[in-house]
Amino acid sequence: MTLLIYKPEILIVDDSEQIGESLGAIVKNLGYPFRFFTEPLDAISYFQIEQNPIVFLDIHLPGKSGLELLPLFKKINPKTQVIMITGERDINSVMFCLSNRASDFILKPFSIDTIEKTIERVLENYNILKDRENYQEALERDIRFTSRIQRQIIFPSRLDNEYYIDFFPINSVSGNFYHIISINPNKTLIIFGNVEGVGVTSGFIALFTIMIVKDIIKEDITPEQILFHVNNELYYKLNVHTLTMACYLIDKREKNITYSIGGTPDPILFSSNHSTPIYLKASKVNILGIMPNTQFENSFFNYTKDDILFIYNEGFFNSTKVELSTRFQTLVSEIQTEVQNSQTLDFLVNKLENFIEFIQSKYLQQKDIALILKLLN
Repeated sequence: MTLLIYKPEILIVDDSEQIGESLGAIVKNLGYPFRFFTEPLDAISYFQIEQNPIVFLDIHLPGKSGLELLPLFKKINPKTQVIMITGERDINSVMFCLSNRASDFILKPFSIDTIEKTIERVLENYNILKDRENYQEALERDIRFTSRIQRQIIFPSRLDNEYYIDFFPINSVSGNFYHIISINPNKTLIIFGNVEGVGVTSGFIALFTIMIVKDIIKEDITPEQILFHVNNELYYKLNVHTLTMACYLIDKREKNITYSIGGTPDPILFSSNHSTPIYLKASKVNILGIMPNTQFENSFFNYTKDDILFIYNEGFFNSTKVELSTRFQTLVSEIQTEVQNSQTLDFLVNKLENFIEFIQSKYLQQKDIALILKLLN
């Protein structure tokens, strides 16, 4: 069976019929189809449709010179390999062509061997650029797909009578994630975390972490043990990424929160019974995925009905500009005041969204922002 190898059409632009036909004959003999133009504008019109991978372009043309056409060809298709044809060794023309990304020069008169080797070389360059473009397109497609998965599964937005949950990525895909699990009518487990780095891999590790937690809680719902087992799973099975994560077990009947923190910022409790916000600190804080068998500790806090738990990541204050951390502290104080005034969750959501809009408009956001606002009942 004869294997057919595709050879692309080559465009030839030269005002000399003799040179154009001679070059066309060589190209055809090498197995490549070709189109030949003596008029520069006709060549450009044809190229806009066909976008040939290889163009032989004479430097000296009537009307528009090859030096003028070269940037036009490269603008239409930057991958196209433009080979300049000239009978002169003009260093200024050479420098201009190089600065406008000409692929090669052919001096008149040219030989069959020279044309063949030039075509082989520039076609290889073209194919490398084409493969790179295809790879980039596939990568961007994967990122868009993963971003949709993240919005639907890993970090879906939520706003209802009990929760306001959202995240604002600085890139299409991040390693932020959360998951809420109803253990029974009285107990709810919240996990909240962030995988080191950004991109598709971090997004899928976040999904993997959620799957791990679902398996762990079949045996144990203690926050410290959940972090312990997640840490070992990451260390022994992946060992390529670290993870910050916190786990909160809310008991409606006992009105308390059992929590364990693995590197995330201290959550904040807003209560009408307190004049200042309460930072729920942990006695021991370790990042996950660094060392095996890392120990975590549970902390406890009693709450009253209609208190609000604010879980957030470092994106709220991670900036080289003091303005961001100062603005965050102002936000926390404002939320505390509104909680004491018995404002609704919707009102607090508006405060948070205004804050995020502000830092984005001032270009203060340097990391993904993720948050959970939970009304405790």
